[in-house]
Amino acid sequence: MALSRTKKIILFILSFLVAMVLVVFIGGPVYLEYKIRTELEKGFSEALNSEVCIADVDIRWMKGEIMLTHLVVYSQTFPKPKVKLSIAEAGIIVNQESGMSLQNMSIDRLYITDCNIFVITDAEGQINWEPSQNEAESYDSIPTLIINEIDITYAGIHIVNQQNKTSYHVNGVCIN
Repeated sequence: MALSRTKKIILFILSFLVAMVLVVFIGGPVYLEYKIRTELEKGFSEALNSEVCIADVDIRWMKGEIMLTHLVVYSQTFPKPKVKLSIAEAGIIVNQESGMSLQNMSIDRLYITDCNIFVITDAEGQINWEPSQNEAESYDSIPTLIINEIDITYAGIHIVNQQNKTSYHVNGVCIN
């Protein structure tokens, strides 16, 4: 049985609408997470005067939670690109009652898992965490941030001084 021209048009329109709904519901969150990840990388890079890479952003809208996985901060001013900070997983749970205002942000919980901080002094005495002049001047414009709870597990601090050939390592730090 052949479909009439009207039924074919209706079937085509319905198919198109179903396809659009699937694109919005499947593609929309993926695009939004990509956009948020690139904006976070850009903002963190400018704030830290370093290159920042984030592997994945997971947003749980109903819980008010944002999770970042495999966040790495690289020194741009050091002779060779060196890792300054690496975090396996970081997340924030925003205070849903106060909302998310960028001027007075209130965070219920900040958690960081498997974090390593590298402070390196090269043979010439240059340190990878020294702030630039622009970075030091911009500290006055930082908005107020209230964090109710911080949970850091498996942190490590690695201090390497290539100038006097010493190194210090602290591993397994947990703060909550």
